[in-house]
Amino acid sequence: LEAEQLPQLPGAFVEACDDASAEVEVVGDSAEYGNLRVELEPDSAFRFSRVDTGETYMYVRIGFSAPTLLESCAPAAAAPTANTRMRAAMVTIADAAAWCMRRRACAGFAARVHASCGDVDVLNTTRLVHFHTNSAPPPTDAAHNFADAALFTIDEADGTGMHASPETTSRTEPPFTFTASGPGDRHTSPHDHEDADTRGGGGWLEWTKPEVGFLKAQIETAPGSNEERIYGLGQGGWTKPPKGCPSGPQSVVPLARNGQTINLLQTKFNVAIPFAYSTLGYGFVFNMPGYGSVHVGAEGAGGTRWVANAALSLDFWVSGLPKGAKSSAASPIYSQYAEATGHAPMLREEAMLFWQSRNRYKSSAIALKIASNYSKLSLPVGVLVIDYKNMVADGDFAPDPACYPSVKALSSGVRAALNATTVFSFWPEVTQNSKEYTLLNRSNCLINAALGGRVVDATVRACRTLIWDKFLYPRYYQQGVSAYWLDETDGEGTSGGYLPFSGGYETSFGPKAFASNAWVNQWLATFSEPVKAAGREEPLILTRGVWAGGQRHGVVLWSSDIWSSFEELAAMVPQGVHASLSGIPWWTTDVGGYGCGFAQPNDSPYMRQLIVRWYQFGLFCPIFRTHGCRKGSAEPDTAQCKPAQGSCGGNEVWSYGAETQALLERYVTLRASLLLPYIRELALNVSKHGVPTMRPLWYEFPDDASAVHVDDQYLLGPDLLVAPVTVENATTRSVYFPCSAARGGWRSFWNASVLVPCGARITVAAPLETIPVFRRA
Repeated sequence: LEAEQLPQLPGAFVEACDDASAEVEVVGDSAEYGNLRVELEPDSAFRFSRVDTGETYMYVRIGFSAPTLLESCAPAAAAPTANTRMRAAMVTIADAAAWCMRRRACAGFAARVHASCGDVDVLNTTRLVHFHTNSAPPPTDAAHNFADAALFTIDEADGTGMHASPETTSRTEPPFTFTASGPGDRHTSPHDHEDADTRGGGGWLEWTKPEVGFLKAQIETAPGSNEERIYGLGQGGWTKPPKGCPSGPQSVVPLARNGQTINLLQTKFNVAIPFAYSTLGYGFVFNMPGYGSVHVGAEGAGGTRWVANAALSLDFWVSGLPKGAKSSAASPIYSQYAEATGHAPMLREEAMLFWQSRNRYKSSAIALKIASNYSKLSLPVGVLVIDYKNMVADGDFAPDPACYPSVKALSSGVRAALNATTVFSFWPEVTQNSKEYTLLNRSNCLINAALGGRVVDATVRACRTLIWDKFLYPRYYQQGVSAYWLDETDGEGTSGGYLPFSGGYETSFGPKAFASNAWVNQWLATFSEPVKAAGREEPLILTRGVWAGGQRHGVVLWSSDIWSSFEELAAMVPQGVHASLSGIPWWTTDVGGYGCGFAQPNDSPYMRQLIVRWYQFGLFCPIFRTHGCRKGSAEPDTAQCKPAQGSCGGNEVWSYGAETQALLERYVTLRASLLLPYIRELALNVSKHGVPTMRPLWYEFPDDASAVHVDDQYLLGPDLLVAPVTVENATTRSVYFPCSAARGGWRSFWNASVLVPCGARITVAAPLETIPVFRRA
């Protein structure tokens, strides 16, 4: 930190409290700042309350402890082979933890066990212990077993020889003994929810090896009222990891976080953000960027329990309502959160329009032809995206010249055809065969193993400067590309990147258990801060990961590589609200789904219906962006351009047949003709006041008790009530119309003569061409 001239570990906040006027010298056992009072209670709890009304927000108890080894005698099972004949290793949890502690490469494990013993909650069904290493990539989904973790050798003859490797090559130290499993056993992943629900009656035990030299820190909050509900905490929870694609049932995660446990390590499909909004009128940030978790008390109980697995100190932030504010007012808390962690810059005008993308435009010629076709259709496209694998090797920091001979000609051509921005995709990996590997490695800018390469350590200021000055500025920014897609920023590419107990980044800030989540905002800063400093335009970054405070980098968060299905579409509706309530206002999905794990051909009735319903949802999202790997025809390679990775089928408005095209064109046009003024006004309020874009119904109607548990509708800004259709072949849907004390009603967005009274749940018509949307009367 000294070398980087930093007073403290960078975290969620804009800067440290250097201004003495912002510090309160505590004399005695209480202090006040504005309308917030904190008092030390006789039982050593801190009481946070309002000065003006005396209402209690919460009681906070803080604790530190030395990490302890698991000492349960409960036996667990291990699957040593990936074939259909499964054997189980009967070991105790204590043995497994001790074995892992003795080996540097072992990072932790997940286990299902068949007895309850000691202080460890375990299951009554024999299952798998899955170790994961720091040095090897995660095992494939087909073989979550010891052998694939590159840590063990297996004696297939009798199933008794599991031995350590690579540290130990001797076959004389079998830490566990294998015994034959029962005929009903099968090999499952640690997050096989179906298996956990029907066979074990519970979940998995996940254990991370303690970080030497660090303490475990914990905060428990008890609410001033048991009516507390908690919101925010990031995006995730709808699918089960660890997978490259979603798997299992795709869930609608309730907007109220009560009763949920969120793992705070960012992994694919889990962009946890440690900001919580309480309906008692306060905001809370757990400014600890390492491994940890938060459990939210059930409705009727409230409260939270925050844990940091590796801590040197404890940093948290509480913000209460200003004097005179109603206790149900959420906007002041979000405004204060933005003041502390940074305001989102004003969204560029073109980013408010439709974004066209697919996997992937593999040459400038193809991208320019797409732009020309949209221009001929007179469709208002604001952004055209060049997806991943546009370089010869990740880490070149330049597109393949055989396929993209001139970045300037491409960006200028797109601007001329559509007046649109061109976006290029970057991964944080630098492979050994990339052009810039030697320079970055010599400059000490590369860290832990990733997908076939290493990762840029963006926590080092000199590395961020080098990448911008040497690569990004001359090769992209000066060529007309000032908006960027930062893919795989959720830690997927790190060793163990799918696992909530061993993924993440070892950086200059410290071990991944201590500071992994702090990496992503520094990587975003590599691309955003120089654009901001240039003053020509605001930064614009599409990203798959972001941490608390990342909104100040001009980010658009998207929900990763999802299925192309109605089930997934339904799961996405509340995810945008979760993100917005976590301080990340600009959010999107791959409209149509990416097609990762499930997809239907473009010309199938299913896909044609799905793409229409998803475009409707996208039209009323903060960012309207289509993307995906489609099952359809793709452009052939040319003699000049033969990339190692091809592209998927078309994902343009004309890719799904003439009837579907007419509907999709309508939505692209409506975004510019009807929604743009509203989005522009919303963006101004977001940047000035920090307000959410996608809002739960209770946000604007806090006195309507029936609005609280509506998870399949949302408000876009203050006035538009959106009810996406997420069921195949549906032509109607039930809509709840929230009510304020002033009553009033709702007018159809499509037909202003249709007036619906508030406070009612009504089944409305929703033919394929229409999404139910209503405006406050």
